[in-house]
Amino acid sequence: MFEFQFSKPSKQTLVSSDIQAPSDFIKKEEIQTIRPTWWGEHCVECSEPLCFTTCNHYEKRCDGKCRRFKNGIIYNESQLFKDFISSAEISFKEWGKLETVIFPGMTTLEKVENKNNPLISKSVTLAKQEEDNNGSVLLDKFNEIYEEGNIQGAGILDDDELGVTSDYFLLQVYSFNEEKLDLAFELTSLKRLMHRSVFPVNKGFNQFLIHTELATPKSKTFMYTPDVLMARLIPVNDYNAHIVILSADFVNPKEESKTKWMNIAKSNSDSTQEEIGIDVSSAPGKKVKVVCWDLDNTIWDGTLVETPKNSLKIRNGIKETIEQLDKKGIVQMVVSKNQEDDAVFELKRLGIDDFFVYKMINWSPKSQNIKKIADALNLNLNSFAFIDDQVFERTEVLNAIPCIRTYNETEATTILDLPEFDTPITNDSKKRREMYQTEAKRVQIKNSFSGTNTDFVKSCQMVVTAERPDSNEKKKRSYELLQRTNQLNLSGIKYSEDSFNYLINNSYRNSSVCFFCNDKFGDYGQIGFISLFKNGATLEVREFAMSCRVMGKYVENAICNWLCDLAINNNCEKVTFIGRKTDRNAVMTQTLKQIGFESSESLETEIRLEHTPSNCIPNSDVVTLNADACKDIELTLISNETEDFAIKQFSDYETIRTKLAEINSRENSSLNELSLVKNSTTYKVGRALMFIPCSVKKLFNK
Repeated sequence: MFEFQFSKPSKQTLVSSDIQAPSDFIKKEEIQTIRPTWWGEHCVECSEPLCFTTCNHYEKRCDGKCRRFKNGIIYNESQLFKDFISSAEISFKEWGKLETVIFPGMTTLEKVENKNNPLISKSVTLAKQEEDNNGSVLLDKFNEIYEEGNIQGAGILDDDELGVTSDYFLLQVYSFNEEKLDLAFELTSLKRLMHRSVFPVNKGFNQFLIHTELATPKSKTFMYTPDVLMARLIPVNDYNAHIVILSADFVNPKEESKTKWMNIAKSNSDSTQEEIGIDVSSAPGKKVKVVCWDLDNTIWDGTLVETPKNSLKIRNGIKETIEQLDKKGIVQMVVSKNQEDDAVFELKRLGIDDFFVYKMINWSPKSQNIKKIADALNLNLNSFAFIDDQVFERTEVLNAIPCIRTYNETEATTILDLPEFDTPITNDSKKRREMYQTEAKRVQIKNSFSGTNTDFVKSCQMVVTAERPDSNEKKKRSYELLQRTNQLNLSGIKYSEDSFNYLINNSYRNSSVCFFCNDKFGDYGQIGFISLFKNGATLEVREFAMSCRVMGKYVENAICNWLCDLAINNNCEKVTFIGRKTDRNAVMTQTLKQIGFESSESLETEIRLEHTPSNCIPNSDVVTLNADACKDIELTLISNETEDFAIKQFSDYETIRTKLAEINSRENSSLNELSLVKNSTTYKVGRALMFIPCSVKKLFNK
C-alpha cells in the first residue's frame, strides 16, 4: 500500500496497453503470502520539523510535511498496470526516498487486497478533491487515511501469521527514464543497516527478486519499539527518476512456483550489487572521509599479473573522480592484493601515485589493511568507503567492518553524486592529502624517537593560532569541521549550510573563534572552531569541534588554558562546556576530563563539564598558543530562560511549531535559532544550539 492521498492525480503518465510485460514476470497468482506495507515519501536528509524552516528543498505538503516527490505518489490508472500488485507512479526530487515500516507478519494477498482496495479508492478520491479545490480539504481526512493505513497493516494479521519469515523481496518497476537508473534497496532499523542492494533499472519493464529471509518478532507492538525495521528505495545516480512501482513487496511463493522463483533470483544476482544479511553494529557515518581503492579492474583495466608491463590503462572517468575527491579533501588509499613494487611502478607511470596517502599492497585480507589505515589516521571506520570489483572482497570487508560503505567498479565514477560525498571544496580540503602525508612523516619520526610523547610533541614546535572567522574561507572550513567531525564535536549538530551561515553572522558573530596549527614539519591548516558565551559568571562553550589530526598532541590543553585566561579577564568564575551526548563524541568528554574538567551533575543526554579557571591546566605549555587576533573578542550574553514542554506524539509537529512561534514572539528571536532535542519519549525545546539544560515539567499522555 502507498500514500496515494498526497498525490496530484492529474499529473499521471498514462501508458499504452499495446506494450506487454515480459512473459517471465511473476504474477499475483504465484504468491502464497505477502507482508503488508505502507510506503510513503520521505527525505534522506530529514530532520523535521526544524528543516521545514532551514532547508532550501522544503516544499509544503497539505499536511505541513515536505513534498519529496514532484507530484506525490500517484495511483496510475493505465490498463497496462491493472493486473499488478501496485501501480504507484513516482517522480523523485533531490533527497527523495520511498520508505515503509516492516509489519510483523505475512498473510494472503487476497486478504491484503480486500483491505487495501477500499483504502486506495478513498485515497485517490481525496487526492482528486484536494487538487480540484486548491488545498481546501480538511487535514483530518488525510490523517484518517494515514492512521488507517498504519493500523491496518498490523491489524489484518492474525496471531498465527505474526513472526512468519518472508523469503524474497520482489521489485517490479516500469521506468520512463531513457538512461539506466540505479535504485538502492535498504533494510534498516533505528540502530543499524541490515541489508543493501542496488538494482540497475532500464527503460520499460524491470523485475528483481532477491533472497532476504526477513523475520520479525511475534508481536504487533514490534513496530513501536526501537528495533522496528524499515525498508527504503532510493535513486543512486538520478534524483529525477520517473518510475511506476508495480510491486515492492516481501513475498513467499506457492509450492509450484518455487523453482521458477529460485531461477529468477539466481539470474538477478549477476546484475545486482548485493550486500545481504549483515549484522551491523553501527551504521555508516553521514559523510565519507576516506576512500580505499582496489587496483585490478577498478582503477585500471585488467589485472597487473596478466598484463604486459607499461600496458595498463586507467579506466574511463577514474582519474577525474580521484582528482575531484582529492579537491574535496577526501583522503584516498590503495588496498590491493598484488606485488607492491610492480603496483607502485604502474601508479607512478600513470601519474596518480601521489594521490594516495597509504598504499597497502600485499596479500593480507583487505579488511585488516583498512583497519591499519584507520588506526594510522586516527579516524572512525564508519567514515570509510571501499571500492572493489570483486563481490568476494566487498563481502569480506563488510563482514569484518559492518559500518563501512562499499561500491563496485561501475559505481566508482558516480559516487561524487551521492550525498555522502557532498562536501565543500576549501583551501584546507585541497591541502588535506598533503597534511596527512606530512602526518605520516611525523609518525615515522615519532616511532624512532627515544624520549616521551610529551618530549616529542615539544620537539615538533607546535604553534596554535586563534583567529576570528572573518573570511568566507574560514567560515566554510568552520562549517566543514562541524559537519565532518564526530569524535571531537561538542554538540554533534549537523547544520545545513544556510543555518550555519545565519548563526555565524548573527548569534555567533561576536563569540566565534577558529584555530590554526603548524609545526616544524608543515601546516595542519584550520583545526578547530569554538563558540563562546557569557552566562552570568560563567564562560560557556556551546560549540567546539576539533580535527582528530591534532588529538592527543596537547592542542586541547593549550586551547583550554587560553579559555581559562579569557574567563578570568571577563570576571568569570567557571568555564563550562555544554553540549549533547551522541553515540560518537564520548572522546570529547574523556579528553576534557583528562584535562581537569568535571561533571557538575549526572545527565542522560547532555554534556556539562566545568573547570575553575584559576586552577592549572596540565601540559598547557607543550604547545604554544597565539591569540593576538582575538584580544578584543566580545562574549555574547545569554539568559537561562527556557521553555519546557512535552508533546503527545512525535508526529504532532504543528503543536511544536506553534510553541516555537510563541517563544519567537516573546524572545524576539528567529525560528532558525531554535531547536528540538529528542529525549526518549518527549521533545524538549530550548534556546537554540546552546542546549541549555531543561527538564520536562509536564507530560501529556496519549
